[in-house]
Amino acid sequence: MKRPIVSEYLRKEMIRVNFNPNRLDSDVKKLYNKWSRERKKWDKWEKEERDKKYNQKIEDRDIERDIENEKIYFEIYNDLIEEMNNVTEWNIERPCKWDCECCSMRVVLTPKLKHFAKYVCNLCGRSNDWIPYPDLNDIDD
Repeated sequence: MKRPIVSEYLRKEMIRVNFNPNRLDSDVKKLYNKWSRERKKWDKWEKEERDKKYNQKIEDRDIERDIENEKIYFEIYNDLIEEMNNVTEWNIERPCKWDCECCSMRVVLTPKLKHFAKYVCNLCGRSNDWIPYPDLNDIDD
């Protein structure tokens, strides 16, 4: 839709009456009313177009955010599966340092980190202490 353009005649008449439409002559007033209706239609159409673009932009942003959240959830899920596969002992008597009043830990091997394993609380799921690599010189053959 094209923006309505004020005719030169109407523009001169509006300048003559100091931009007060109530002071226009009847024939010029009809021209002004016609232009005003077209302008209102155009304003409404333009607002709808802006709203469509804005809503589409928001919808695209929501979809991108959902995709990113799915990637994060997938990584968390894979980390949990890997941690469960690396558990060597499930019930070790040891108090949790996070004040959850649990005395049950599990030992989880950490092959991707510089530590050998870690203690993880069975109640709150938080890491407690690291277990260093065993000293290979102390192992007797």
